Amino acid sequence: MKAFKKNPGTVYLRYIQFAFLLMGISFFHKANAQADSAFLYPPLGKLVDIGGWKLHLSGLGTDKKGPAVILESGIGDFSFDWSLVQPEVARFSPVYSYDRAGSAWSDMGPKPHTMHQDVYNLHALLKKANVPAPYILVGASHGALLVRLFAAEYPDEVAGLVLVDGGYDDNTMFINGKKIKPSIDAKGVAIPPVKTIASDTDNLLKPAAQKYLKDILVQRGFPHTQLDSPYLKLPAPIQQIRLWAIRQLNYFAVNDNDYYIEEEALLYHERKNYPYQLKEKPLLILTQGITNDTTRVNRNKELLLLSHNSKQLVDPKSGHHIQLEDPEFLVNAIKQVWVALEKHLPLEK
Repeated sequence: MKAFKKNPGTVYLRYIQFAFLLMGISFFHKANAQADSAFLYPPLGKLVDIGGWKLHLSGLGTDKKGPAVILESGIGDFSFDWSLVQPEVARFSPVYSYDRAGSAWSDMGPKPHTMHQDVYNLHALLKKANVPAPYILVGASHGALLVRLFAAEYPDEVAGLVLVDGGYDDNTMFINGKKIKPSIDAKGVAIPPVKTIASDTDNLLKPAAQKYLKDILVQRGFPHTQLDSPYLKLPAPIQQIRLWAIRQLNYFAVNDNDYYIEEEALLYHERKNYPYQLKEKPLLILTQGITNDTTRVNRNKELLLLSHNSKQLVDPKSGHHIQLEDPEFLVNAIKQVWVALEKHLPLEK
């Protein structure tokens, strides 16, 4: 398959145009901007109410045919962090990025903030926004776990998956000074059922919680005044929005999943006990290659058993944030899945 033509000047200009286009769209929707006057920056897309809380959704290429591409971010990332990828995917497919509950312009929504709740939220968002299934789900880092869970919860609505240096479901973690591994240390605690309606207080951060978070964040060196290296590749207007988004207390308040180990263990055991859950659906696994991390490559390789129609690609030019460090590589990977679905063919080996 041919890569899209590389012309750095033209491509970068297109990213700048994309950033200002989105900002311009928001400013022209005066009712929306007025309604969301509490935000330093108006939403780049639209806010969709899914049951008493709103999530931010940004779509491009909506005039295109074929399965829509849904971009799911990792922890610490936002809808606009796909700015180097989304406009290029929009050349051949409808493509949507969004902000999870509590991130950027999205409300916090109901508690607890589990992965199952996040997956329900995304499903409800796509339905309310009239984005037709089936979808090609693209999950980066932690987002890869979420799209796998989405595929398990709504199998008939998923056409294919792209895992972008995805999170592993059995990583060793240190919590409160203790080493924990999901496959060993999960207690089998039941995950609370998802909530479909937000209460009056779900979207509010109480003063005591605000003070607690501020004190903790100051101890950890927040707020950020500059971006880390990968994010400096974003257009300047998007960099400013990112600095604003990463300072919001709501974002830190919703990263409080007490069931994370249990949910990872569920994904791990499902993968081990029921291989080829995706059957023949195309699954493309992208792995960073710049670090020569053989452990990461091998762990990603294990995920090939999720589908009979799977392939792993290692990107020698990228670290963890492939969508920022080598967006062309990711766009071409997404297009491979899209073309395979359009032509009813297996992935190219």
